[in-house]
Amino acid sequence: MIPKNYRLPLAILLVVVLIGVAYLVYRTYKVEKFEETAKKVKIVLVHASWCPHCTDYLDSGVWGRSGDKIMANPEFAGRVQFSDIEYEANKAAVEKYGVSGFPSIIAVNEKDEKILDFNSFRESPKPNRMNVDDIEAFAKAALDL
Repeated sequence: MIPKNYRLPLAILLVVVLIGVAYLVYRTYKVEKFEETAKKVKIVLVHASWCPHCTDYLDSGVWGRSGDKIMANPEFAGRVQFSDIEYEANKAAVEKYGVSGFPSIIAVNEKDEKILDFNSFRESPKPNRMNVDDIEAFAKAALDL
């Protein structure tokens, strides 16, 4: 039996603990629901080891800087993922996405379907035509679809 002078403080403590647990459950549920409904895309660089334009683009460092900038932006947090596919290592995926020129950057949805193709940089002789800002705009456009 609990002494009478401890009952009220214990009851208050129990209520505070229950409120804390209820709040944590609510926050967890709210975050999980957001993550389930938030649109996500994967930005994929498709390249080939034998392609000189691909080598130039990869050597320029634009792809890595783009990923770093986008991943640091809270607007894209948890919603944009960066990936790359080397043609010789994964011909099936390249064919599935309908990529016919290298290098190419595409956006893929959660169902692994190509939703957007960024093909403008092949029109320019310089590989950094597709600069960090262009790729960030491309990621935003893919999320807005």
